[in-house]
Amino acid sequence: MLGALKLAKRSGIVKKVKPLIEKMISKGYYVSRELVEKFLEDLGEV
Repeated sequence: MLGALKLAKRSGIVKKVKPLIEKMISKGYYVSRELVEKFLEDLGEV
């Protein structure tokens, strides 16, 4: 799922992925906090 978000961000489909990740986590999707932080850093959202 994170790969799809990365593609969407880089292609301009979405401007920010952080709100989407937070929504996924609130709905029960599990991803480690460390991974989310690294992912957001990689996309320039930190």
